[in-house]
Amino acid sequence: MSFARACAKLILMGEHAVVYQQPALALPLPQLEAQVRIEASESAGILLEAPDLPALWDLPEPPQSSPEPLIETLVRALDALQAPWPACTVRIESKIPVARGLGSGTAVTTALWRAMANYCNVYPGLEQSLDFVQGMDQLYHGRPSGIDAQVIVREMPLRFMRPDHYSSLDLAQPLSLLVADSGQQAATRTQVEKVAEWRLAQPERSEWVFQEIGALVARAESCLAKAEMESLGILMNRNQELLIEMGVSTDGLNQLCSVARQAGALGAKLSGAGGGGVVVCLVSPESQHSVSEALNAAGAVAVYQVRVPAREEING
Repeated sequence: MSFARACAKLILMGEHAVVYQQPALALPLPQLEAQVRIEASESAGILLEAPDLPALWDLPEPPQSSPEPLIETLVRALDALQAPWPACTVRIESKIPVARGLGSGTAVTTALWRAMANYCNVYPGLEQSLDFVQGMDQLYHGRPSGIDAQVIVREMPLRFMRPDHYSSLDLAQPLSLLVADSGQQAATRTQVEKVAEWRLAQPERSEWVFQEIGALVARAESCLAKAEMESLGILMNRNQELLIEMGVSTDGLNQLCSVARQAGALGAKLSGAGGGGVVVCLVSPESQHSVSEALNAAGAVAVYQVRVPAREEING
């Protein structure tokens, strides 16, 4: 038997601009995860179970290609691991909301890769794992930034800049966040293409916006290192204004941001591709409850409490 899990991810600041050579800050979300369990079977081939869909596939032998992402990921994982098609049952479950900008697909890919590698007694290194997960992201999302794969595979807060420049984030004090699910699905590929079209239509303005977001991210990183939470909230709000200008926010997301700020959040913005998905709110321990209640009352379908540990907690 083999079991593996992978966490969700959250972009704190810098989404979309990160596609155009600007930095972004992202965090792992261990509160939400995908899990894969593999058990040996006496039947021929693989029985692939995905009860969350729900779906069940009987695969006596590997298909040449498949339009179903889970099957294609399974086939490509075994090929990359240079492992034969095994006789087993693969069960995939995920608590990560789909199409919310939380990296649900990347987490499932990562968990499946880890579980299958362990089941086949193959032990890929970090770089091979990153290459595989990022390759699957490219297949299904067009031109992803790469931040999902880096944060989810590494499971650590990161400053990321394409193509593969990353460093760990230094937090002087724990970060208290609320993640509010709008209930609206967001297609990453569609939103990335929308921003690309906006960039072509307004090349000078878009370049300024991307650079401005990059500057906000740099200042936010400094705020995290100095525990300047009120200043960080202001930067998050400004980042949201620029995302609205790009056209990736929605009335629903804007409303959740406004409600959170009125209830005491230090800052609030969309997180991820936009067009739906989630809002991330920076809160104090004192305001967390009131902001959470306000978000629920405003129509959020779920509100998750997130605590990111400070450097002293991580380093022991």
